[in-house]
Amino acid sequence: MLPCHDGGNRERDLRLTQLGFVIRRVNNSGDISWHKGRVFVSQVLRFEDLGFELVAEDFYKVFFRDVEIGEFEAEFLRFRPLQAWR
Repeated sequence: MLPCHDGGNRERDLRLTQLGFVIRRVNNSGDISWHKGRVFVSQVLRFEDLGFELVAEDFYKVFFRDVEIGEFEAEFLRFRPLQAWR
């Protein structure tokens, strides 16, 4: 779970990095950069920071604030949103 913080972005990013998260900001098109590649996430999250928690080699859980929003396979540059509860 990605902890919520009220402090500045720099302090929060440093703390999350120390906890093992990789931080990426969603651009105007809804993409993130990943090792010189682009991955579409969502235009709804434009300009927001996402936390990527390494679960297995090249496999991450993706968080927006304290909510898990999907999974990311780095090898294939593939983001999969979590399915909504029905």
